[in-house]
Amino acid sequence: MTATMSTKGQIVIPQTIREALELKPGDDFEVIRRKDEVILRRIGSRPRRRLSEHLGALRGIEIPHWDEPLFSRA
Repeated sequence: MTATMSTKGQIVIPQTIREALELKPGDDFEVIRRKDEVILRRIGSRPRRRLSEHLGALRGIEIPHWDEPLFSRA
């Protein structure tokens, strides 16, 4: 398979590879240069929610002090 780089430096990963590796929009990649090769390594995906949305979901939940156990012992 081949791909062509655009004038903006973008390369499209072929659909068959995206599907086989289950790549999704927002996935992050490490770009590695090895002599005359360029290697993409997936390192994870971006969070789907912003930190403020996560914190908003915590409203009304009592957070213990740092010196208190999170769970009571059974």
